[in-house]
Amino acid sequence: MDQFTLFATISVSVSGKGFFPASKDMFGLIKRNIGTVANFWGMPNFVLHVTIVLLALSWACLVFIITFLRWKDDYPTKSGIFI
Repeated sequence: MDQFTLFATISVSVSGKGFFPASKDMFGLIKRNIGTVANFWGMPNFVLHVTIVLLALSWACLVFIITFLRWKDDYPTKSGIFI
């Protein structure tokens, strides 16, 4: 809502119209170009979050594989104590 109000205020100052007509024009502009708006504001956040999740999963898998390969031959004895 704050962004919309900011855009409407800028539209008022540029066009010289009243606040409500400028807001209506700004709403129409955003409505016509919703795909561009979504790509501009939503896509970078989505890509960033997916990249973070993939990097975290990759790191977890790497640590698991290294730990498994390091400790795979160390089995506990019958008493449950490692030798």
